[in-house]
Amino acid sequence: AIAIWPAPPVIPPGGWPAHITDKPQSDFRSYQFSVLPNGMQVLNIHDPKSLKVAFAMAVRAGSYDNPVELPGLAHFCEH
Repeated sequence: AIAIWPAPPVIPPGGWPAHITDKPQSDFRSYQFSVLPNGMQVLNIHDPKSLKVAFAMAVRAGSYDNPVELPGLAHFCEH
């Protein structure tokens, strides 16, 4: 899991990524934070020592958000 600092950085006008510099001095990774036009918050972490690329996503939705006519939709979208 990725922990985001208590308050996301302020996004510059135009919505381009904001570089996050508030981190431990021993952390060699670079961080960018942005908000997409649909409101989704994105945290990009660049690790120059990494040999692989990964993607993770967290969605605040679940079975209580299923439409009545589509039970199980949240579980289906999980996979």
